[in-house]
Amino acid sequence: MFSKIFIERPRFAVVLAILITLAGMIAVYSLPVAEHPDITPPVIRVSAVYPGASSEVVRDTIAAPIEKQMNGVEDMLYMQSESTDDGRYSLEVTFSVDSDPDIDQVNVQNRLQLAESSLPQAVLDQGIDVRRRSSDMLGVVSFTSPDGSRDRLFMSNYISRTISDAVQRVDGVSDVFIFGEAEYSMRIWVDPDKLTALDMNGNEVIQAIREQSVQATLGSIGTAPTVPGQKLQYTLKAQGRLKSAEEFENIIIRSNDQGGQVRVKDVAEVELGNKTYSAAGNFNNQAAVNVALYRSSEANAMETMEAARAELERQAELLPEGMTYTIPYDTTKYIQATIDEIVTTLALVFILVVLVIFIFLQNFRATLIPAAAVPVSIIGTFAFLLAIGFNLNTITLFALILAIGLVVDDAIVVVENVHRIMEEEDLSPKQASIKAMEQVSAPIVATSLVLLAIFIPVAFMPGITGLLYKQFGLTLCVSIIISSFCALTLSPALCTVLLSKPKPHNRGPFGWFNSLLGKTRFGYTSVVGWMIRHLAVALGLFLLVLGGSWYFYGTLPTSFLPQEDKGGFLIDVQLPEGATLQRTETVTERATKLLQELEGVENVLAINGFSLMTGSAENVGFLIADLDPWQERQDPELHINALVDKTNKKLNAITTATIRSFVPPPIQGLGLTGGFDFRLQATQGQPPTELAEVARGLAGRANQDPKLTRVYTTFSANTPQINLELDRSQMGQLGVQVSRLFGTLNQQLGAQYVNDFNLYGRTYQVKMRSQAEYRQSRQDILDLHVVNDRGQNVPVENFVDLSTTIGAKTVNRYNQFSSAAIKGQAAPGYSSGQAMAAMQQLADRTLPDGYAFEWSSMSYQEQKASGTVIYLYALAIVFAYLFLVALYESWNLPLSIVLSVVVATLGSFVGLWVTSYSLSIYAQIGLVLLVGLAAKNAILIVEFARSSKTEGATTYKAAIEAAGVRFRPVLMTALTFILGVAPLVWATGAGAASRRHIGIVVFSGMVAATTLGILLIPSLYYFFQRIREKGKAWRDALRSNT
Repeated sequence: MFSKIFIERPRFAVVLAILITLAGMIAVYSLPVAEHPDITPPVIRVSAVYPGASSEVVRDTIAAPIEKQMNGVEDMLYMQSESTDDGRYSLEVTFSVDSDPDIDQVNVQNRLQLAESSLPQAVLDQGIDVRRRSSDMLGVVSFTSPDGSRDRLFMSNYISRTISDAVQRVDGVSDVFIFGEAEYSMRIWVDPDKLTALDMNGNEVIQAIREQSVQATLGSIGTAPTVPGQKLQYTLKAQGRLKSAEEFENIIIRSNDQGGQVRVKDVAEVELGNKTYSAAGNFNNQAAVNVALYRSSEANAMETMEAARAELERQAELLPEGMTYTIPYDTTKYIQATIDEIVTTLALVFILVVLVIFIFLQNFRATLIPAAAVPVSIIGTFAFLLAIGFNLNTITLFALILAIGLVVDDAIVVVENVHRIMEEEDLSPKQASIKAMEQVSAPIVATSLVLLAIFIPVAFMPGITGLLYKQFGLTLCVSIIISSFCALTLSPALCTVLLSKPKPHNRGPFGWFNSLLGKTRFGYTSVVGWMIRHLAVALGLFLLVLGGSWYFYGTLPTSFLPQEDKGGFLIDVQLPEGATLQRTETVTERATKLLQELEGVENVLAINGFSLMTGSAENVGFLIADLDPWQERQDPELHINALVDKTNKKLNAITTATIRSFVPPPIQGLGLTGGFDFRLQATQGQPPTELAEVARGLAGRANQDPKLTRVYTTFSANTPQINLELDRSQMGQLGVQVSRLFGTLNQQLGAQYVNDFNLYGRTYQVKMRSQAEYRQSRQDILDLHVVNDRGQNVPVENFVDLSTTIGAKTVNRYNQFSSAAIKGQAAPGYSSGQAMAAMQQLADRTLPDGYAFEWSSMSYQEQKASGTVIYLYALAIVFAYLFLVALYESWNLPLSIVLSVVVATLGSFVGLWVTSYSLSIYAQIGLVLLVGLAAKNAILIVEFARSSKTEGATTYKAAIEAAGVRFRPVLMTALTFILGVAPLVWATGAGAASRRHIGIVVFSGMVAATTLGILLIPSLYYFFQRIREKGKAWRDALRSNT
């Protein structure tokens, strides 16, 4: 017998346990910490710019050719793009979580090369950027000037050329994004009236700047080959590119023989200004530059943010006077708070488990034996996590919390059996340990192997769900393996050293407890006996349980991951189309003041001219409300959901804008908001105005569905636009070329790129545009002049008529079709799965022909994972059954074990139903775990009954005796697990929703398995054993007759 070696050499067992523990203690300090496993799908972003192009032109000339080639790239899940009215194009290609991000980027670049020949030359001249981009925002850093000595332009450029680059070099930071970046640009603000008065045009100004501010290589003298005697060489230098506004002002545009000159300053104002004037940021209503830090998909969030903080602290020492920074929004605070809560729960679970063991064993020295198995098994698991590249996250720590109730079970079985034999047979601790291990070694190995058989196959599922199961399952499996090893080595060894002959407790609290336990055991065996004698009642009860489980499975709502209080929420602001940035700033300033009045809100930062939902536009903005720490928000009224509701009601007072508040997604990097992400697609090239109308109609109907709430679309095609109707015949007579007209309009009303200049070691753009007073009205367009083929200035009003129209400022595409994003949430009392089903039914019923839809972000993953729970559950039961068949060499006896699992399943479903929780991924993990837990109870009883039967007992007697003998260890192990997971049920603080989801399932399931399940197990054993016996008798009779 394997255990006998360690019973006779207890120090050997202790040494092995110490070595396992030391390995885990060393590993735990090297393990990275994260909220979740690395389950964020890789995203590759392609960015391009077409100066002066409208959103529809960008869509047709950039988006269409690129996305045609990009479609179907290896491992692609979906792609989405955005084309804006300022000529910008952004494509994000999302790949499978199992793919290699480096290979994904290479594949995207290869596909992009195929599309480059179809792109405008102006786009290629600007360059196309391809990079890995995570939508997982680590946090936002706000730079301010408390004394007002530094404006946004100075701060933004200082950040861009010093801090941004330094932070982006931090390992794990994929991008540093400056919201509304104010990049330096030499702005040439021309006066069209002066140009016309001097019979000049914008092209002359551009040509003069390009000729007189140019980078040139001048060569050198004295370099080889040279004449004999040459001793020195010189490199020629001259100022090429101009640097200051004064130098640009003095550029000569035109001169004559009499010495007359027209300089840039005669027709324009020149300043070192901003490249764009369409965005601005605030922090608590103080002018600020807000910088977002993004994490690469494979990086560890905690380590990355810690390194970024260290770099920011180093850069803070170099900040110019009057400039400072703070980090008002840090997503890793939630991660750390969640991990702290779980570690606290871990400690509490250990205390509760040890307390239950002590109450049952009523001996401090005996309690130490199973208690010692916990740290060895749990700490030893850390070494495994490090070895295979796992990290400490909510999933692995959940597994360890639940493992405490499991790893102690085996040791309890050993100690309880040794304790019972010493009490009943008057044997020494060593003799009792040897005999006890002969009885329980097989059940210990069997129960452990059943759990391994359940989780190991499930751990190899693909996708995000598979990764979650893999981390949970393998962590649990390793702790179980170590636990079983300890139960076979350390526990019997410690029994020989620590146990002494038990003394019965007939008085006091222990006496009362023992008396109650004895009476309960007697009542239990009596009920079991009655149920076996009335087998039809037992089988009827089982069928009732089976039917109840199926009913609840069909009625329970499903979801992907529960929504958490992450310590902050987002507010999207949208003004009417065409609204200016000034109006947006006014709205966000007022919204900030209202938010600061809310209890629980600590900081508010605002971005004007940019939205996480709709991108860049002067009429949009967004705010981030950073909340007080979780321990200061224990009142339910200060929970994030309550604060979001209060915010929506409070901000309804602002009638000049549409303002929506929403919580972040459960997993950073899977979308921008919680709730569902529905993408409406125009599959037949319908215009944006029609797409917007259909989207608004669908969102309106969705808000009338009781299962849905806060359904909205940010897509709009109501941006005021002016359509130029060209009289091409008249233009031909006047000698005006269409290209010159468009060029003039871009010079005066757009932001014409001229060339580059150098400043602070960086290269910036020179841009030309009309002064503000010449870009205010429709008449300003008609007052412009265009140079014809004869060099004459021709008024635009001679061949252009203007009409007002509307269009889309931003055009979105999803999987090559024009699309509109529709977002929303499940109404209170409904799950995300029910909300998605309601939205899908509504779309199928009401969408007109030519329209389709797809799911994106978190909703895509939820749809992909939907329906897997029944297959996972079935897979777990099948593997458990097949293993037991191999163990018992019987096809029908294992049925008594696996069918008893149904009781635990019903209990978990009832628990979810009572608490109004959904069948989330965490709940599904708990269900799979319950298969092993419930089977473990059954194995302890069936294995003893099988042994008794082998020794000659009748089937009835074997079932009754097994129920009575195993009642105490089954009850003891079940109660330790139930009380061990109880802290998960009443969890509060960061990450509480996830802990409650898995806690309620395993708690209620084990309560059912311990109360009703252990009543049915002996009856099921008796039923299937009798079938086995009758089948054997029938086969024997058949053989004798032949």
